[in-house]
Amino acid sequence: KDVLQPLVNRPAPAPLDLKDAEVVVDYRNPSAADWLPDDLTFGAGSVQPGDIILGTSPTRPIARIVEHAAAERDRTWDGLKLAPGTQNESGSLGGAMRSGRTIRTPEFTLKHGKAFALVKGSGMIYAGVGQHIMLAGPLHGSLVQKFNTGDKFQWVAVNLMPYKGQRTHLEFTPSGDAEFAIVAVVQELNPPAAVPRGALKVPEEYLNCKTSADLADNYRGNLGGIATILQARAGRVADHREENAPYLNWFVQNLDLFIAPDSDEEKGLAKAAAPILDRHKKLLAQIKLDSRLTPAMQDGSGTDERVFNRGNPKMLGPVVPRRFLEAFAGADPLKVKAGSGRLELAQQMTDPALTPLITRVYVNRVWHHLFGRGIVGSVDNFGVLGEAPTHPELLDFLAYKFDKDGWSTKKLIRALVLTRAYQRSSAPDAKADEADPGNLLLHRMRLRRLEGEAIRDSILRVSGRLNPAMHGPSVPVYLTPFQDGRGKPGSGPLDGDGRRSVYLSVRRNFLSSFLLAFDTPAPFSTVGKRTVSNVPAQALILMNDPFVHQQADVWAKRVLAEKGTIEERVRGMYLDAFTRPPTPAESRACLAYLGDSPDLRRWADLAHVLINTKEFYFVN
Repeated sequence: KDVLQPLVNRPAPAPLDLKDAEVVVDYRNPSAADWLPDDLTFGAGSVQPGDIILGTSPTRPIARIVEHAAAERDRTWDGLKLAPGTQNESGSLGGAMRSGRTIRTPEFTLKHGKAFALVKGSGMIYAGVGQHIMLAGPLHGSLVQKFNTGDKFQWVAVNLMPYKGQRTHLEFTPSGDAEFAIVAVVQELNPPAAVPRGALKVPEEYLNCKTSADLADNYRGNLGGIATILQARAGRVADHREENAPYLNWFVQNLDLFIAPDSDEEKGLAKAAAPILDRHKKLLAQIKLDSRLTPAMQDGSGTDERVFNRGNPKMLGPVVPRRFLEAFAGADPLKVKAGSGRLELAQQMTDPALTPLITRVYVNRVWHHLFGRGIVGSVDNFGVLGEAPTHPELLDFLAYKFDKDGWSTKKLIRALVLTRAYQRSSAPDAKADEADPGNLLLHRMRLRRLEGEAIRDSILRVSGRLNPAMHGPSVPVYLTPFQDGRGKPGSGPLDGDGRRSVYLSVRRNFLSSFLLAFDTPAPFSTVGKRTVSNVPAQALILMNDPFVHQQADVWAKRVLAEKGTIEERVRGMYLDAFTRPPTPAESRACLAYLGDSPDLRRWADLAHVLINTKEFYFVN
């Protein structure tokens, strides 16, 4: 248990002899603001001389003793991987699998155009100049570089002379199976001379021994002291720091010299270590190494920017402190505890007592999707140029309730769909329509057309082809012979492999013609309120599109394969399409057309007709 206790109250390491070099970050004893990994690959903090790294062997429970303070790769997280079907970022950066494995420095200004990193192992360095992601290429190839120093610490140069005077930060990502550690990052014209000292250093008193017996006595005493340290509490191990860490590590790496195999000492060691290793194994088993969470932008060190006079970055004006909109949060600067300040900004933006706008906008959008029109009709514009709310008190109440319910979208939707307003019929009433021609007071439910994605999914659903599987890679869009141009991708299957429309891939120049006909917006910008049109192209695509014909055939084959009379099959088709049985007149018309023979073409025509009815793609 003592070995697993965190090492606390460790003395700070002696400063590196860097002369005039400016230290960007010292990972031997970094502050909270300087420790900026994007996950746990580098642990919860830097390692220190004397730290114990556990192994897996019961007879050799300690894998090694840390010799040098540094930000060190924790091999526990080597198995991090993308979930099946997940797409990695493109370009030279993505190929390194950086997500979850990267640590970055605070932001700094390039005074000399050169930076040096004291590293060990194999990895990649990316320089984020101006906080922009600039991939390696003809213009910015120097921003990405790889290195391999083997098992020794060396200064690796990062030449950023073209960006001298600009602000940047460095990102480090290990590669391969080698050990990886970073001691410090500095900026200077020439590499510093200071590096962590090597492994074992022969004490001066050993060199002055006159006889081999004296030398043996010295070594015996030294090793006895090392053994005493190892038997002490973990916190005591750290107290000896760099002077004894190499000896400690050598001792555990060569334990066979002191404990014979199958001896009582080895059995006793295995027995003592078993509970610790068992607990360690159980903790490791809880780690989820693959994830579907979207990698987020790393938080960094925030910087107050200057005003660019007339938009010119070379004509700098006064420094503007980071803060939220003055109309909501006042003119005081943002109070940042650590990091970039994005967390504090998000807290201000989502505090209803300070900023009621966010909750109002959100509940208005949910209302818009359920009722066909928001309480504020201009869902993207709550300003003076937008539309006034039809029910301002209701909007405030819903925003208040949404906040009190813990920002739960499910609770908000449940509350809205259980209202009488949502449950009203869409049947018109002449008197009410005269008093409220725009239906702003919701005297009836609005008649709404399904979105293009829902129409496509409904067609797949009635045909029986819909694949409800969750997750996985996107499916290429089926491209007609008329869709051509530069960068044309390969065409996907006509039915999109049965996947729901949300899984269709999106390429801005090669979008689904079926979805575009039903006003699916082009992915050039965010769209809070879609255009809703009723144009001939929609009727024509439902009549002629090969996807619709294909699914009508699939639907007909499914119906013919089912047991039952013709009347029962027709009734089933109506229930699938409209969730209601056919009227007597509809039933007679269908039976008259189908006849008594199981003609697939006639059944497919009937399926095609049902898909083309207004009732199929309008919510009544």
